[in-house]
Amino acid sequence: AVYSFVPGGGELVVRAARDLKEGEQIFYAYVDPFQQRSARQNLIRQGYFFQCACDWCAGSRGPERHLNAVICSPWPEPDELKCEAAILPDVSPEGSQPMESEVVTCASCQRRHAVTEINALNQSAEEMLESAMQTLHEDATQGFIKLSRFLETKEVRKLHPCHHLL
Repeated sequence: AVYSFVPGGGELVVRAARDLKEGEQIFYAYVDPFQQRSARQNLIRQGYFFQCACDWCAGSRGPERHLNAVICSPWPEPDELKCEAAILPDVSPEGSQPMESEVVTCASCQRRHAVTEINALNQSAEEMLESAMQTLHEDATQGFIKLSRFLETKEVRKLHPCHHLL
């Protein structure tokens, strides 16, 4: 939704990107909605002093589902089957670090994935992209080379096609 107001007019105009049902609750994004859920929650908690409970922040429901997802098993071991189902990270309660024992089970093939490994993959890909973008600002040619290499890395190819870094 886009909103605007008329100064001194006491009027607020909200334009939605989709049809809304009468009485449907409207949410406002205080922070970048494409960040990981835990990062968004921390920014909202620190900057606005509340715990957001919208569909995007409350869990893995809503349009956010695949923005931080990884692919289950794009390159399986010889004795395993390939599985390209989305694995959703960030399942720890807000404000807590995932424990080594926390796992996410693929709904498609039942493979188990450590949450810490998924979060580390997301973090590694984000750091590689930030480095490539920094180089791009300093030297366009070298930056494009680094960006191309980033897109070809095995880590990036494990990210879901709808991942926010792609």
